[in-house]
Amino acid sequence: MGVMLYTVLAASGGFVNGAEVAIGAQIPLTDAEARYEIDLGNVAPTGREPPQPPLPPALLPTDLIETRRDRLDRDIVLAALDAYLVREGGALLALLAARETDLATRLTAQGSTLEGLRAALLGGAPDALDSLGKLATGIIDLRSDLAAAGAVAAQALAASADLRDQVGALTKKLTGTF
Repeated sequence: MGVMLYTVLAASGGFVNGAEVAIGAQIPLTDAEARYEIDLGNVAPTGREPPQPPLPPALLPTDLIETRRDRLDRDIVLAALDAYLVREGGALLALLAARETDLATRLTAQGSTLEGLRAALLGGAPDALDSLGKLATGIIDLRSDLAAAGAVAAQALAASADLRDQVGALTKKLTGTF
């Protein structure tokens, strides 16, 4: 059954589908509910579907990510993982800063500067196509650099988890728990 929006008419007396509603309001009704109310003269079709509620985000900062390694379960709060990956002085930010500096150096070596690209795009300079080609090359290089940064971040996260697991195993041995 489809759901559509219907306008509440004055003939309804403010009651539609067993509920009190404001006259002139738009309410969602199923096909069967609408047929009955239209026959009574209580509503008129608007021809529109009701707005859909927004989709919930894929991940929330309070979500837990469950990890398993060597039969050990470990829950990680997503906000903590995010803070770990992008913390000040962290390896991921340092890697991204180095890649950004490298990209700027390569663009400068090719003769592309921000001012030159801006002039080429806005001013119709004769070397516009050459500058745009250099920019496209720089963007492609940046994409590959970001992919490499993601791989490095994944390796760092795996190494961190390994270290935590080793510390946990040593702690269990020292305390005598199994």
